[in-house]
Amino acid sequence: MGAYLKGIPETAIQLAVSTGDILYTCPLGVHARVDDLSFKNTTTTDRTVTLYLVRAGGAIGVTFEIWNAVSIPKTATAPKGVICYEIIGKILNPGDFIQAFASAATAITPMGSVVEFN
Repeated sequence: MGAYLKGIPETAIQLAVSTGDILYTCPLGVHARVDDLSFKNTTTTDRTVTLYLVRAGGAIGVTFEIWNAVSIPKTATAPKGVICYEIIGKILNPGDFIQAFASAATAITPMGSVVEFN
């Protein structure tokens, strides 16, 4: 059994609106623990983020909501921004995923990590 730290999302993105972006999907044969997740505002206007931890076979919705339109102030910049403490330590099973969207496109940059166990 091994434990491997992995950055999420794998490539730098800025969140889309509406259904947004999948930040991480737990692969088959692996379990993962969320180690860190924060959101930076790259604009001069306050924005919001809605965040979901969706279990395999599910879809975004109230059942899987972690954050609902949480404020990411214009001052929430690098290196940390606003940390989502509510998701840190959560365990993901194969097929589970983390998805988020922002109140405005190209305004919020997510950055975090998971530890994958196999």
